[in-house]
Amino acid sequence: MLRLLSHPKYRPFFFSFTAGNFAEGLVAVTVPFVLLQRTGDPAAVGFCLALQTAGVLVMAFPGASIADRFPRQKVVSWSYWAAGLALVGICIALGTDLGTWAVGAGLFLFGASTAVYGPASDAMTPRLVSEEYLHKANSMDSLSQRIGQGILGPLLGGAMVAMGMGIGAFALSALLCVFGAIIARRIQLLPPATDNCQQEEASENSNWASVLRYLKKTPLLVALLAWVSIFIMLQVGAKPVAATIWITDIQDGGAALYGIALSIGAVISAVVVLIIGASPLPSKYLAWMITAWSLGSGMLMLAVLLPSAWSFIISYALAAGLMAIGNIYWSTYIQSTVPDRLLARVISIDWVASLALTPLGAAVAGTVVSQWGAGPTFSTAALVPLFSGLGMLTLILRAKSQGAETRRNSRQELAPDVMD
Repeated sequence: MLRLLSHPKYRPFFFSFTAGNFAEGLVAVTVPFVLLQRTGDPAAVGFCLALQTAGVLVMAFPGASIADRFPRQKVVSWSYWAAGLALVGICIALGTDLGTWAVGAGLFLFGASTAVYGPASDAMTPRLVSEEYLHKANSMDSLSQRIGQGILGPLLGGAMVAMGMGIGAFALSALLCVFGAIIARRIQLLPPATDNCQQEEASENSNWASVLRYLKKTPLLVALLAWVSIFIMLQVGAKPVAATIWITDIQDGGAALYGIALSIGAVISAVVVLIIGASPLPSKYLAWMITAWSLGSGMLMLAVLLPSAWSFIISYALAAGLMAIGNIYWSTYIQSTVPDRLLARVISIDWVASLALTPLGAAVAGTVVSQWGAGPTFSTAALVPLFSGLGMLTLILRAKSQGAETRRNSRQELAPDVMD
Protein backbone atom coordinates (compact mmCIF):
# COMPACT_ATOMS: atom_id res chain seq x y z
CA MET A 1 0.00 0.00 0.00
CA LEU A 2 2.78 2.44 0.92
CA ARG A 3 4.20 1.91 -2.57
CA LEU A 4 1.48 4.25 -3.79
CA LEU A 5 3.64 7.10 -2.46
CA SER A 6 5.97 6.43 -5.39
CA HIS A 7 3.04 6.53 -7.85
CA PRO A 8 3.49 9.74 -9.91
CA LYS A 9 -0.24 10.51 -10.01
CA TYR A 10 -1.17 9.55 -6.46
CA ARG A 11 1.84 11.05 -4.61
CA PRO A 12 0.97 14.78 -5.10
CA PHE A 13 -2.65 14.04 -4.22
CA PHE A 14 -1.62 12.32 -0.98
CA PHE A 15 0.57 15.21 0.18
CA SER A 16 -2.07 17.78 -0.73
CA PHE A 17 -4.81 15.75 0.97
CA THR A 18 -2.68 15.21 4.09
CA ALA A 19 -1.94 18.94 4.37
CA GLY A 20 -5.69 19.62 4.37
CA ASN A 21 -6.33 16.92 6.98
CA PHE A 22 -3.57 18.30 9.20
CA ALA A 23 -5.07 21.81 8.92
CA GLU A 24 -8.54 20.52 9.83
CA GLY A 25 -7.13 18.67 12.85
CA LEU A 26 -5.42 21.85 14.07
CA VAL A 27 -8.55 23.95 13.60
CA ALA A 28 -10.82 21.42 15.32
CA VAL A 29 -8.92 21.78 18.61
CA THR A 30 -7.83 25.41 18.32
CA VAL A 31 -11.22 27.02 17.61
CA PRO A 32 -13.16 26.13 20.77
CA PHE A 33 -10.29 26.70 23.21
CA VAL A 34 -9.05 29.98 21.73
CA LEU A 35 -12.59 31.36 21.60
CA LEU A 36 -13.23 30.30 25.17
CA GLN A 37 -9.98 31.93 26.30
CA ARG A 38 -10.76 35.16 24.43
CA THR A 39 -14.46 35.52 25.26
CA GLY A 40 -15.11 33.30 28.28
CA ASP A 41 -18.53 32.71 26.69
CA PRO A 42 -19.57 29.15 25.75
CA ALA A 43 -22.36 30.63 23.62
CA ALA A 44 -19.74 32.34 21.43
CA VAL A 45 -18.02 28.99 20.91
CA GLY A 46 -21.30 27.36 19.93
CA PHE A 47 -22.20 30.25 17.62
CA CYS A 48 -18.91 30.06 15.71
CA LEU A 49 -18.93 26.26 15.42
CA ALA A 50 -22.52 26.42 14.20
CA LEU A 51 -21.46 28.88 11.49
CA GLN A 52 -18.69 26.50 10.40
CA THR A 53 -21.22 23.66 10.08
CA ALA A 54 -23.61 25.99 8.24
CA GLY A 55 -20.86 26.74 5.73
CA VAL A 56 -20.47 23.02 5.04
CA LEU A 57 -24.20 22.52 4.57
CA VAL A 58 -24.66 25.59 2.37
CA MET A 59 -21.78 24.79 0.03
CA ALA A 60 -21.88 20.97 -0.13
CA PHE A 61 -24.26 20.59 -3.09
CA PRO A 62 -23.06 23.61 -5.13
CA GLY A 63 -19.46 22.58 -4.48
CA ALA A 64 -20.14 19.06 -5.72
CA SER A 65 -21.71 20.43 -8.90
CA ILE A 66 -18.58 22.51 -9.47
CA ALA A 67 -16.39 19.44 -8.88
CA ASP A 68 -18.36 17.43 -11.47
CA ARG A 69 -18.22 20.24 -14.02
CA PHE A 70 -14.63 21.54 -13.79
CA PRO A 71 -11.25 19.77 -13.47
CA ARG A 72 -11.25 18.42 -9.93
CA GLN A 73 -7.62 19.16 -9.18
CA LYS A 74 -8.31 22.82 -9.93
CA VAL A 75 -11.46 22.77 -7.78
CA VAL A 76 -9.48 21.30 -4.88
CA SER A 77 -6.75 23.92 -5.34
CA TRP A 78 -9.26 26.79 -5.42
CA SER A 79 -11.00 25.54 -2.28
CA TYR A 80 -7.69 25.17 -0.41
CA TRP A 81 -6.83 28.77 -1.31
CA ALA A 82 -10.24 29.83 0.02
CA ALA A 83 -9.66 27.86 3.23
CA GLY A 84 -6.25 29.50 3.68
CA LEU A 85 -7.79 32.95 3.12
CA ALA A 86 -10.47 32.19 5.72
CA LEU A 87 -7.85 31.18 8.28
CA VAL A 88 -5.78 34.31 7.61
CA GLY A 89 -8.95 36.32 8.21
CA ILE A 90 -9.44 34.54 11.54
CA CYS A 91 -5.84 35.41 12.53
CA ILE A 92 -6.51 39.08 11.72
CA ALA A 93 -9.82 39.01 13.61
CA LEU A 94 -8.19 37.54 16.72
CA GLY A 95 -5.17 39.82 16.51
CA THR A 96 -7.22 43.04 16.16
CA ASP A 97 -10.20 42.12 18.37
CA LEU A 98 -12.70 42.50 15.53
CA GLY A 99 -15.14 40.36 17.48
CA THR A 100 -16.79 36.97 17.45
CA TRP A 101 -18.76 37.74 14.31
CA ALA A 102 -15.54 38.10 12.28
CA VAL A 103 -14.19 34.77 13.57
CA GLY A 104 -17.56 33.20 12.77
CA ALA A 105 -17.47 34.59 9.22
CA GLY A 106 -14.01 33.11 8.74
CA LEU A 107 -15.17 29.73 10.04
CA PHE A 108 -18.20 29.86 7.72
CA LEU A 109 -15.87 30.30 4.74
CA PHE A 110 -13.55 27.58 6.06
CA GLY A 111 -16.48 25.18 6.43
CA ALA A 112 -17.70 26.02 2.93
CA SER A 113 -14.20 25.30 1.57
CA THR A 114 -14.03 21.89 3.25
CA ALA A 115 -17.42 21.06 1.73
CA VAL A 116 -15.91 21.62 -1.72
CA TYR A 117 -12.51 19.92 -1.44
CA GLY A 118 -13.85 16.96 0.57
CA PRO A 119 -16.17 15.41 -2.05
CA ALA A 120 -13.92 16.63 -4.88
CA SER A 121 -10.94 14.81 -3.34
CA ASP A 122 -12.95 11.62 -2.82
CA ALA A 123 -14.14 11.80 -6.42
CA MET A 124 -10.55 12.20 -7.68
CA THR A 125 -9.26 8.97 -6.13
CA PRO A 126 -10.62 6.56 -8.81
CA ARG A 127 -8.89 8.65 -11.49
CA LEU A 128 -5.50 8.47 -9.80
CA VAL A 129 -4.99 4.70 -9.77
CA SER A 130 -6.33 1.69 -11.66
CA GLU A 131 -9.34 -0.14 -10.23
CA GLU A 132 -7.25 -2.93 -8.72
CA TYR A 133 -5.46 -0.38 -6.52
CA LEU A 134 -8.56 1.64 -5.61
CA HIS A 135 -9.11 0.15 -2.15
CA LYS A 136 -5.40 0.58 -1.43
CA ALA A 137 -5.66 4.27 -2.35
CA ASN A 138 -8.71 4.60 -0.10
CA SER A 139 -6.72 2.96 2.68
CA MET A 140 -4.00 5.57 2.23
CA ASP A 141 -6.64 8.33 2.23
CA SER A 142 -8.06 6.92 5.47
CA LEU A 143 -4.59 6.74 7.02
CA SER A 144 -4.01 10.37 6.07
CA GLN A 145 -7.26 11.42 7.75
CA ARG A 146 -6.51 9.47 10.92
CA ILE A 147 -3.00 10.85 11.27
CA GLY A 148 -3.84 14.44 10.27
CA GLN A 149 -7.32 14.94 11.72
CA GLY A 150 -7.24 12.38 14.51
CA ILE A 151 -3.70 12.35 15.94
CA LEU A 152 -1.05 14.91 14.90
CA GLY A 153 -3.33 17.88 14.15
CA PRO A 154 -5.21 17.78 17.48
CA LEU A 155 -2.00 17.06 19.44
CA LEU A 156 -0.13 20.01 17.92
CA GLY A 157 -3.17 22.27 18.14
CA GLY A 158 -3.66 21.49 21.82
CA ALA A 159 0.03 22.05 22.55
CA MET A 160 0.10 25.40 20.73
CA VAL A 161 -3.02 26.62 22.55
CA ALA A 162 -1.52 25.56 25.88
CA MET A 163 1.60 27.62 25.08
CA GLY A 164 -0.49 30.68 24.21
CA MET A 165 0.09 30.28 20.46
CA GLY A 166 -3.54 30.00 19.35
CA ILE A 167 -3.17 32.56 16.54
CA GLY A 168 -0.02 30.75 15.47
CA ALA A 169 -2.01 27.53 15.14
CA PHE A 170 -4.43 29.25 12.77
CA ALA A 171 -1.49 30.70 10.81
CA LEU A 172 0.09 27.25 10.51
CA SER A 173 -3.23 25.84 9.31
CA ALA A 174 -3.39 28.58 6.66
CA LEU A 175 0.13 27.70 5.46
CA LEU A 176 -0.84 24.03 5.23
CA CYS A 177 -3.86 24.95 3.08
CA VAL A 178 -1.66 27.06 0.79
CA PHE A 179 0.77 24.14 0.49
CA GLY A 180 -2.15 21.83 -0.35
CA ALA A 181 -3.41 24.29 -2.98
CA ILE A 182 -0.04 24.50 -4.71
CA ILE A 183 0.53 20.74 -4.72
CA ALA A 184 -3.03 20.06 -5.94
CA ARG A 185 -2.31 21.86 -9.22
CA ARG A 186 0.36 19.24 -9.96
CA ILE A 187 -2.12 16.34 -9.80
CA GLN A 188 -2.66 14.57 -13.13
CA LEU A 189 -5.81 12.48 -13.52
CA LEU A 190 -6.46 9.38 -15.58
CA PRO A 191 -9.26 9.61 -18.18
CA PRO A 192 -12.68 8.85 -16.67
CA ALA A 193 -14.08 5.36 -17.13
CA THR A 194 -16.78 5.15 -19.79
CA ASP A 195 -20.38 4.46 -18.84
CA ASN A 196 -23.60 3.72 -20.66
CA CYS A 197 -24.87 7.28 -20.37
CA GLN A 198 -21.95 9.11 -21.94
CA GLN A 199 -24.07 10.22 -24.85
CA GLU A 200 -25.97 12.63 -22.58
CA GLU A 201 -25.31 16.30 -23.07
CA ALA A 202 -22.84 17.90 -20.68
CA SER A 203 -25.45 20.47 -19.67
CA GLU A 204 -27.72 17.62 -18.51
CA ASN A 205 -24.90 15.91 -16.65
CA SER A 206 -24.12 19.07 -14.68
CA ASN A 207 -27.59 19.41 -13.15
CA TRP A 208 -29.08 17.47 -10.26
CA ALA A 209 -31.87 15.91 -12.34
CA SER A 210 -29.32 13.52 -13.83
CA VAL A 211 -28.28 12.47 -10.30
CA LEU A 212 -31.89 11.82 -9.31
CA ARG A 213 -32.47 9.78 -12.47
CA TYR A 214 -29.39 7.72 -11.69
CA LEU A 215 -30.45 7.11 -8.08
CA LYS A 216 -33.91 6.08 -9.26
CA LYS A 217 -32.27 3.31 -11.32
CA THR A 218 -30.09 2.14 -8.40
CA PRO A 219 -32.39 1.33 -5.45
CA LEU A 220 -29.65 -0.65 -3.69
CA LEU A 221 -27.41 2.42 -3.58
CA VAL A 222 -30.30 4.53 -2.25
CA ALA A 223 -31.00 1.95 0.47
CA LEU A 224 -27.33 1.92 1.41
CA LEU A 225 -27.12 5.73 1.53
CA ALA A 226 -30.16 5.79 3.84
CA TRP A 227 -28.76 3.05 6.09
CA VAL A 228 -25.32 4.68 6.29
CA SER A 229 -26.92 8.00 7.26
CA ILE A 230 -28.87 6.39 10.12
CA PHE A 231 -25.75 4.48 11.14
CA ILE A 232 -23.69 7.70 11.30
CA MET A 233 -26.46 9.48 13.19
CA LEU A 234 -26.34 6.83 15.93
CA GLN A 235 -22.61 6.12 15.98
CA VAL A 236 -21.23 9.65 15.56
CA GLY A 237 -24.14 11.66 16.98
CA ALA A 238 -25.88 9.61 19.68
CA LYS A 239 -23.12 7.25 20.87
CA PRO A 240 -20.64 9.86 22.18
CA VAL A 241 -23.37 11.57 24.21
CA ALA A 242 -24.60 8.33 25.75
CA ALA A 243 -21.08 6.98 26.26
CA THR A 244 -19.88 10.15 28.01
CA ILE A 245 -22.70 10.06 30.55
CA TRP A 246 -22.58 6.28 30.95
CA ILE A 247 -18.82 6.07 31.64
CA THR A 248 -19.05 9.02 34.04
CA ASP A 249 -21.78 7.21 36.01
CA ILE A 250 -19.90 3.92 36.40
CA GLN A 251 -16.26 5.03 36.66
CA ASP A 252 -14.34 7.80 38.40
CA GLY A 253 -12.13 9.70 35.99
CA GLY A 254 -14.49 8.99 33.13
CA ALA A 255 -13.10 11.77 30.94
CA ALA A 256 -9.56 10.40 31.10
CA LEU A 257 -10.81 6.88 30.43
CA TYR A 258 -12.81 8.09 27.42
CA GLY A 259 -9.73 9.85 26.05
CA ILE A 260 -7.63 6.71 26.49
CA ALA A 261 -10.27 4.62 24.69
CA LEU A 262 -10.41 7.05 21.76
CA SER A 263 -6.61 7.23 21.50
CA ILE A 264 -6.20 3.45 21.50
CA GLY A 265 -9.03 3.20 18.99
CA ALA A 266 -7.24 5.65 16.69
CA VAL A 267 -4.06 3.57 16.81
CA ILE A 268 -5.96 0.31 16.23
CA SER A 269 -7.84 1.79 13.28
CA ALA A 270 -4.57 3.03 11.75
CA VAL A 271 -3.11 -0.49 12.01
CA VAL A 272 -6.27 -1.97 10.47
CA VAL A 273 -6.08 0.52 7.60
CA LEU A 274 -2.53 -0.63 6.84
CA ILE A 275 -3.62 -4.29 6.90
CA ILE A 276 -6.61 -3.68 4.61
CA GLY A 277 -4.46 -1.71 2.19
CA ALA A 278 -1.91 -4.51 2.01
CA SER A 279 -4.58 -7.18 1.41
CA PRO A 280 -6.47 -7.94 -1.83
CA LEU A 281 -10.00 -6.63 -2.19
CA PRO A 282 -12.53 -9.35 -1.23
CA SER A 283 -14.94 -10.37 -3.97
CA LYS A 284 -17.91 -9.60 -1.68
CA TYR A 285 -16.43 -6.50 -0.09
CA LEU A 286 -19.81 -4.76 0.17
CA ALA A 287 -21.04 -7.57 2.41
CA TRP A 288 -17.81 -7.23 4.41
CA MET A 289 -18.51 -3.51 4.79
CA ILE A 290 -21.98 -4.10 6.24
CA THR A 291 -20.67 -6.87 8.49
CA ALA A 292 -17.75 -4.79 9.80
CA TRP A 293 -19.90 -1.75 10.61
CA SER A 294 -22.65 -3.85 12.19
CA LEU A 295 -20.25 -5.83 14.36
CA GLY A 296 -18.35 -2.67 15.24
CA SER A 297 -21.57 -1.15 16.53
CA GLY A 298 -22.64 -4.31 18.36
CA MET A 299 -19.17 -4.62 19.93
CA LEU A 300 -20.09 -1.75 22.24
CA MET A 301 -22.54 -4.05 24.02
CA LEU A 302 -19.49 -5.64 25.64
CA ALA A 303 -19.09 -2.50 27.72
CA VAL A 304 -22.78 -2.58 28.70
CA LEU A 305 -22.89 -6.28 29.62
CA LEU A 306 -19.54 -6.20 31.46
CA PRO A 307 -19.34 -2.66 32.85
CA SER A 308 -15.72 -1.87 33.66
CA ALA A 309 -12.91 0.37 32.48
CA TRP A 310 -11.23 -2.45 30.57
CA SER A 311 -14.37 -3.61 28.78
CA PHE A 312 -15.05 -0.02 27.71
CA ILE A 313 -11.54 0.44 26.30
CA ILE A 314 -11.54 -2.96 24.55
CA SER A 315 -15.00 -2.48 23.03
CA TYR A 316 -14.12 1.01 21.73
CA ALA A 317 -10.80 -0.18 20.29
CA LEU A 318 -12.40 -3.14 18.49
CA ALA A 319 -15.24 -0.95 17.24
CA ALA A 320 -12.77 1.61 15.84
CA GLY A 321 -10.91 -1.08 13.91
CA LEU A 322 -14.10 -2.52 12.44
CA MET A 323 -15.40 0.94 11.53
CA ALA A 324 -12.16 1.61 9.63
CA ILE A 325 -12.75 -1.50 7.51
CA GLY A 326 -16.27 -0.35 6.65
CA ASN A 327 -15.12 3.16 5.74
CA ILE A 328 -12.59 1.91 3.19
CA TYR A 329 -15.00 -0.51 1.51
CA TRP A 330 -17.82 2.07 1.47
CA SER A 331 -15.64 4.60 -0.35
CA THR A 332 -14.48 1.91 -2.77
CA TYR A 333 -18.06 0.86 -3.48
CA ILE A 334 -19.29 4.37 -4.30
CA GLN A 335 -16.23 5.22 -6.39
CA SER A 336 -16.39 2.02 -8.43
CA THR A 337 -20.19 2.06 -8.87
CA VAL A 338 -21.20 5.66 -9.57
CA PRO A 339 -20.26 7.14 -12.98
CA ASP A 340 -17.46 9.70 -12.81
CA ARG A 341 -19.67 12.48 -14.21
CA LEU A 342 -21.98 12.18 -11.14
CA LEU A 343 -19.53 11.02 -8.50
CA ALA A 344 -18.87 14.22 -6.54
CA ARG A 345 -22.59 14.97 -6.26
CA VAL A 346 -23.47 11.49 -5.01
CA ILE A 347 -20.62 11.71 -2.47
CA SER A 348 -21.95 15.09 -1.34
CA ILE A 349 -25.36 13.52 -0.67
CA ASP A 350 -23.63 11.04 1.63
CA TRP A 351 -21.74 13.91 3.28
CA VAL A 352 -24.77 16.14 3.85
CA ALA A 353 -27.06 13.37 5.06
CA SER A 354 -24.49 12.24 7.61
CA LEU A 355 -23.59 15.77 8.70
CA ALA A 356 -27.21 16.88 9.03
CA LEU A 357 -28.28 13.82 11.03
CA THR A 358 -25.29 13.77 13.41
CA PRO A 359 -26.43 16.75 15.56
CA LEU A 360 -29.96 15.32 15.47
CA GLY A 361 -28.62 12.06 16.90
CA ALA A 362 -26.78 13.95 19.64
CA ALA A 363 -29.88 15.98 20.54
CA VAL A 364 -32.14 12.91 20.61
CA ALA A 365 -29.60 10.99 22.69
CA GLY A 366 -29.47 13.78 25.28
CA THR A 367 -33.25 13.75 25.60
CA VAL A 368 -33.50 9.95 25.73
CA VAL A 369 -30.73 9.69 28.35
CA SER A 370 -32.70 12.00 30.64
CA GLN A 371 -35.77 9.73 30.27
CA TRP A 372 -34.33 6.20 30.05
CA GLY A 373 -30.82 6.57 31.44
CA ALA A 374 -27.42 6.26 29.77
CA GLY A 375 -27.23 2.45 29.70
CA PRO A 376 -30.40 1.80 27.64
CA THR A 377 -29.55 4.69 25.31
CA PHE A 378 -26.01 3.38 24.78
CA SER A 379 -27.45 -0.09 24.11
CA THR A 380 -29.93 1.29 21.56
CA ALA A 381 -27.16 3.16 19.71
CA ALA A 382 -25.26 -0.15 19.51
CA LEU A 383 -28.06 -2.60 18.70
CA VAL A 384 -30.07 -0.67 16.09
CA PRO A 385 -27.17 -0.54 13.60
CA LEU A 386 -26.34 -4.18 14.38
CA PHE A 387 -29.76 -5.61 13.57
CA SER A 388 -30.55 -3.19 10.73
CA GLY A 389 -27.14 -4.11 9.27
CA LEU A 390 -28.13 -7.77 9.28
CA GLY A 391 -31.24 -6.78 7.33
CA MET A 392 -29.14 -4.83 4.81
CA LEU A 393 -26.78 -7.79 4.48
CA THR A 394 -29.71 -10.07 3.66
CA LEU A 395 -30.96 -7.55 1.07
CA ILE A 396 -27.54 -7.34 -0.59
CA LEU A 397 -27.03 -11.10 -0.75
CA ARG A 398 -30.55 -11.56 -2.16
CA ALA A 399 -29.94 -8.88 -4.81
CA LYS A 400 -26.66 -10.54 -5.80
CA SER A 401 -28.39 -13.94 -5.98
CA GLN A 402 -31.22 -12.58 -8.15
CA GLY A 403 -28.69 -10.90 -10.43
CA ALA A 404 -26.78 -14.16 -10.85
CA GLU A 405 -30.02 -16.04 -11.61
CA THR A 406 -31.04 -13.43 -14.20
CA ARG A 407 -27.68 -13.75 -15.95
CA ARG A 408 -28.02 -17.55 -15.90
CA ASN A 409 -31.50 -17.42 -17.44
CA SER A 410 -30.26 -15.01 -20.12
CA ARG A 411 -27.49 -17.38 -21.10
CA GLN A 412 -29.97 -20.29 -21.28
CA GLU A 413 -32.29 -18.28 -23.52
CA LEU A 414 -29.43 -17.39 -25.83
CA ALA A 415 -28.13 -20.96 -26.06
CA PRO A 416 -30.58 -22.16 -28.81
CA ASP A 417 -29.72 -19.09 -30.91
CA VAL A 418 -26.04 -19.87 -30.60
CA MET A 419 -26.67 -23.48 -31.68
CA ASP A 420 -28.55 -22.27 -34.74
